[in-house]
Amino acid sequence: MLIVIVTLILALAGDAGLTYWIYASGVSPWFCLLGIIMWLPLFILLFGVWVIILILWGLFLDKKKATEKPNHFYYGVIRQTLKWFFLLIRVKVHVRGKPLPKEPYFMVMNHRSNFDHMALIAGIKKMIICVTKPENLDFPIAGPFIHHAGFIPINRENMNEGIEAIHKASSYLEKGLCNINICPEGTRNKTEELLLPFKPGSFHIGTDVKAPVVVCCVKNADKVHKNFIRRKTHIYLDILAVIEPSEYEEMGLAKLVSYSEGLIRRDLEEGDLLLSVD
Repeated sequence: MLIVIVTLILALAGDAGLTYWIYASGVSPWFCLLGIIMWLPLFILLFGVWVIILILWGLFLDKKKATEKPNHFYYGVIRQTLKWFFLLIRVKVHVRGKPLPKEPYFMVMNHRSNFDHMALIAGIKKMIICVTKPENLDFPIAGPFIHHAGFIPINRENMNEGIEAIHKASSYLEKGLCNINICPEGTRNKTEELLLPFKPGSFHIGTDVKAPVVVCCVKNADKVHKNFIRRKTHIYLDILAVIEPSEYEEMGLAKLVSYSEGLIRRDLEEGDLLLSVD
């Protein structure tokens, strides 16, 4: 929230300065009311300036340079910008359910909206690097930053490159550098089905290095577009289970995958039942 707080202070300071200037100009006191309500447009304007800075900054970031480990600085830039963005578009992220592990964990979740990962980064306090499709690294504004933050592209069309990406993500976990997230559906769900079948291979990221597996269900992220401006959107990250290595080793991979998929499917079917632990 640091960038948000600093910007809010700047907007209020600018608003106070504008109000005083109007008052000192000797015009009608009613114009002072105009100055008082100008803090919000100033706040939005400052966000626009920040976006321009990010665009120019991104031009100097080499997207072809390989990242060897996660970068907390660039990740912080992404997270703070998303918090600012969500404040402006009236999105609130709630993390609820089971407490997250203190040690590095491997998180699996459903994926229906472009806002899913934004909500994850904004809502989870500790760094969580996402395994993502390569096209996202070319995304306007954000692409250079998620690349330098250490997000891991996975080419689903090339088996060797896919295995290499899984090994890289596993090494991040094994070295304790960050948490890792992947969507086992393999792609964004654009169907009428609640959930696409999970791909077992993705679970090797966590199981190969004996990391806790966190099962997360994302709700309401797909409503942001519909609610934009008209009403506030509440996105929920439901932490349904934390499965320790001793538990999933006893289960076996196939049962771990079906169990995780079943938890998310049931949570989507049951609706808004979990109590908040924010």
